Amino acid sequence: MADTTDPPTMANNTEPSSSMETKTQPLTANVARVLLLLRDLQRDRHKIDDPWIMLPLKLHEYDDLYVRIEKNDLIWGWVESMGKFSYDSRTSTFIIRKLGNMHAAFESQISCWIMDQLDAILFRDAQLGLLIREIVNTGNFGFPVQFIRPGNERGLISHNPDAQFVFSQRIFPTVVIEIANSPGSKSLSRLAKDYILHSYGKIQAVVGFKLNAKTKKVSLTVWRPHFYILPGKGPAVGVASETQIIRDEQGKANPAGGSGLRLMLRDFVPNDLKEKVDPDISILINSGELCRLLGATEERERKIAAGELIITPPQSMFCVEKWRETQPQPVYEEDKFVFSEEELKVHKRYLDSRGRYPGNMGKAGETAQRGRGSVKGED
Repeated sequence: MADTTDPPTMANNTEPSSSMETKTQPLTANVARVLLLLRDLQRDRHKIDDPWIMLPLKLHEYDDLYVRIEKNDLIWGWVESMGKFSYDSRTSTFIIRKLGNMHAAFESQISCWIMDQLDAILFRDAQLGLLIREIVNTGNFGFPVQFIRPGNERGLISHNPDAQFVFSQRIFPTVVIEIANSPGSKSLSRLAKDYILHSYGKIQAVVGFKLNAKTKKVSLTVWRPHFYILPGKGPAVGVASETQIIRDEQGKANPAGGSGLRLMLRDFVPNDLKEKVDPDISILINSGELCRLLGATEERERKIAAGELIITPPQSMFCVEKWRETQPQPVYEEDKFVFSEEELKVHKRYLDSRGRYPGNMGKAGETAQRGRGSVKGED
């Protein structure tokens, strides 16, 4: 097991206030492109073949996007409940992510196991139970993190974690779970640092599983905040991490005693309540059990891919979708947006010549073509 501490990073103790607008701004090509794609995804008219779709979006455009989403009855509820989105103002990128079935199933089993272990502590200790009842598994709902960049410039990061545990009445989760393939586009280390540093240490444990796409190797890293005093500058927050191999390339579980995912009860409790919790209380899911859960999930996905296990949606789902398609749809500003020639170079894979405006490719048809899943270009 490796124990490393990243270089110190200063973090302000005062959270910046939100300056997000509540009125829409003049519609830009970037915002129109994202809105049209989200609507196609919501109506199942666009299939995400790759796990990531990356689109250019500036910070003021991101603010405008969410004002428009809140006013759009077609996609507001879907974005809140089903969306897997990320935004980073440092790179001006909006990312639509697809959580694979295997990742989702594995994450769900781990989250259920954690809640079961917390419930077991609750029934053993009535006093601790009062705190544990406040710990909620909120799934993958996203939360924005705002910060001040050099030059007093506002910055914003927003991400939907694969799973998170929130203490009641608190803004930030205390424990976050992320799962990624290796190699892959998702950087667990970067995510963990963003979570911890930009929450000022309020996110107290980031659990990252990295699954090797070519072998059976699985590694587990847990990142935690490291608080200290920086001489001459005051309180600072760094990031410490521990990494271990859960399953090797041949699929064999780590036999070492104590290996696996260990979380302290204090990880789930906000800093101002930690004195009420015994620092030695922890929960552990050992490497063998983790491998069993992951192996069962992998076998199920193999059977589905081979056609040995077919999942048929209930008939009522088809009825609902058919009813939705027959209802008159309101027209929004993005439906009439005219893309310039340069903008079409970025947007063209999401246009459909058979769409609402045949013969005029300067306007955005609502039905999107199936693309490779990544957009690069200039606005």
